[in-house]
Amino acid sequence: MAEELFSHDKNKSMAARIHFVLFQKCNYADGYVCIGKKQVLCRKGEYITTYKALAQLVGINDQSVRRYVKSLIDRSLVEVRRVATHVCFRICGYAYFTDLDKQPKQSSPEPSRKQKPEVGMTMSYGSKPRFDLLKEL
Repeated sequence: MAEELFSHDKNKSMAARIHFVLFQKCNYADGYVCIGKKQVLCRKGEYITTYKALAQLVGINDQSVRRYVKSLIDRSLVEVRRVATHVCFRICGYAYFTDLDKQPKQSSPEPSRKQKPEVGMTMSYGSKPRFDLLKEL
């Protein structure tokens, strides 16, 4: 999806831009959003707003935003549901991409062996204070 941000095809680049804005704005943890005087649960990976507000963020009209969001829904990148007078956008896969425990582990290089300190130098690694440094003052 990231390469589509820089596509020469205007439709692809605008849909990717809207997806990026939704990904950036959505909740990183479960919480509540106030709509009018009512609290609404907004889960991780969701963003509650209106099409008009989203259009202002992206810089296009709200009818175009609806069309691009429809293309994101068709590609299963976003799910949309109505919440009072607003719309809840859920980014599909947000939890997977942001949860470090669920991502595949990359093989790390073998740790290098620690070098021994020079003669006359002692290293404590936090286990005991080094008073030998105070004697030189």
